[in-house]
Amino acid sequence: MRLADKVQDWLDEQDWEDAIERDEVAQTAELHTIYRVQNQPCDLFINTIEEKHWISLFLYLPFRARNEKRADVMQLCNRINATYSQFGSLHVLPNSRIRFRHTLDVEGAELSTIAIQRMLEAAGQLIDHFLSDLAAVALTSLTAQAVFERFDQTENGAAS
Repeated sequence: MRLADKVQDWLDEQDWEDAIERDEVAQTAELHTIYRVQNQPCDLFINTIEEKHWISLFLYLPFRARNEKRADVMQLCNRINATYSQFGSLHVLPNSRIRFRHTLDVEGAELSTIAIQRMLEAAGQLIDHFLSDLAAVALTSLTAQAVFERFDQTENGAAS
């Protein structure tokens, strides 16, 4: 399983001792570990599907959206995805978990450990930049609209 082997090479380069769970019959593999953003534990999953030539990275935030705030958090995620995220996207799942997902189709290409590292860096940087906004909208009375107004003021101030 060449993709899983490349994930193992990446783990070795990072000196991480986490284990990859491999399903040789299905030709899939999954790594699950904790990755810290602003000292907050985020669940990190890296999955490979050999048949489709896919590697996917999922980084789950350390909190869930309150049920009554799900729509607001979805709006915030949509704005972040449309404006700031060139690689991957943020989602609010039906169970109110918030995650970043990035998938690469590497058919006809050679996956590198650098590509895996860049996937994680993109996830970590985006979450780091927006963690406080996502938490505030997900867990407090702050609305997505209030965050948008601040974003707009910052963007307009930078353009002036």
